[in-house]
Order: sequence, then structure tokens, then C-alpha cells
Amino acid sequence: MLYSTKKLRIEKATMNNSINKQKRKEFVEKLDGHISRGDMIAYQDETNFNLYLSRSEGWSRIGERAVVQLPPSQGKNLHIQGGVSAFTGLVLLRTHEGSITKTENARFIADLFVAAQRTLEYQDLAPTNMVVIVTDNAPPTARSKSWLARS
Repeated sequence: MLYSTKKLRIEKATMNNSINKQKRKEFVEKLDGHISRGDMIAYQDETNFNLYLSRSEGWSRIGERAVVQLPPSQGKNLHIQGGVSAFTGLVLLRTHEGSITKTENARFIADLFVAAQRTLEYQDLAPTNMVVIVTDNAPPTARSKSWLARS
């Protein structure tokens, strides 16, 4: 039997356990229920982007180093939050410098809800239909869920 070295793929121990599989199944069943009722589904996510760009290659004369002077700081991250739906496309987009607090994230989700209600997609639905916002389980979003529930 021959062995070779390979890049390790890290899988969290709880990733595919039976409890998490059951939670994912329940989530999909609820989402399918909203889709079959014709509710508006909006998906929300956030990402960060660093505006600090630097090159790793440069021109110089033969025998000399290619040197560039850079500022000591790499600058702030730019956070981008967005909400999209299948028929409307982009429902709401917001940028923010620095970290996003749970209050700011909860405010974005509330604003996304209002923006979704103002779309033609939602206005064409029956009054009994709902706006459903699907978020990930990232820390800013997870912390906002309890804050939104209390508001």
C-alpha cells in the first residue's frame, strides 16, 4: 500500500453530526414551506474588503532590489452588507468602515425588511404573504437575532 502527502481538509467534528443534519433538514422544510406559499424570500449576507492594495512584484535595474515605500498601517476594512431576492435582485446595499456592531447589523436587517416591502415583487403578492429574510450564522448576524426578537 502506497501513501502520499496531501493538503489536509479540516472538517469540524460537529459539521455532519445527526443533530446538525436534523437542524438543516428542518430549516429546508420551513424555507420550502415559505416558497410554496409564495412568500418573498430575501437573502442577507455581509463581507469585508480591505482597500489596502500592494504589489508583490516591481521593476528595477539588474543587480538592484525593487523597493517600494508603504504606509505602516494597512488601513480599515470596508464592510459590505447586502440583501437580494430572486425576482427583484438587489434589494438593499450598504457599506460601512470598520467593524459592524450587532445594533448596526440588526438595523440593516430591519431596513432590509422595509426595503423588501417597498419592492414591486412584494406589492404584487397577496396581503397574507410575508417577507422572509434568510441570514447566515456568522457572529454579527447571530448576535442580531436576539436583539431583533426583543425590539
